[in-house]
Amino acid sequence: MTVIPTIPRAAAVLAAAVLAACAPAAGPAPAAGPRGTEARITPADLSLRLHVLADDSMMGRRAGHRGNAMATDYIAAELRAMGLEPAGEGGTFFQTVPLVVRGLQPGAALSVDGQPLALWTEWAPMSHRPGTWPFTPSLRLQGAPVVFGGRLGQALISDADARGKVVLLLPPLQASGQPNARFWTEWPGGRFGGAAAVAIVALDVVSPAVMNVLRNESGGVAGEAAPPP
Repeated sequence: MTVIPTIPRAAAVLAAAVLAACAPAAGPAPAAGPRGTEARITPADLSLRLHVLADDSMMGRRAGHRGNAMATDYIAAELRAMGLEPAGEGGTFFQTVPLVVRGLQPGAALSVDGQPLALWTEWAPMSHRPGTWPFTPSLRLQGAPVVFGGRLGQALISDADARGKVVLLLPPLQASGQPNARFWTEWPGGRFGGAAAVAIVALDVVSPAVMNVLRNESGGVAGEAAPPP
């Protein structure tokens, strides 16, 4: 149900502070910095660079997207203009990072007995967490039995009883007896790996903030788990 496209980022910029500490300078700093700035640190100089990085043209500088590449390219150009020597790969200011962006592919859908379910109102994918919530790029089930697995935080069916089935779970309960929308806090690690699919009946109690996390793409280093909402 969840599709996880892998988008490798060619490189991530090395921090200027690290470069300044570990890479020797090629020579004395230029008498003047890039146009519009000065060799010495001034409020106007800092403001100029801050405005460049914060400009809408950088599109939020989100990792794995074009705006982030633009921002890191700008930083590298500034470091080069300052006379710092690159300490990255291939004589650059960069190092390769196995970055991935996870999210739903356009057209992702879920239907039951031929009836489509509305994304974000009748179903939503959970965040990808390797080793905890196993996912496949696509899922098509026909005739898979559906079984009630219990309530998270309480007794659940065995992995053997869940194997090959669609397991429905209820969210855990708070001390007040009300459903706890933060169902991942009671997730039994390593369970239900053999199930055809797992569904948690919690959309009616999940907060708008958590829904926003589920809607948005998540980025990170390949092999690392995404943080919980």
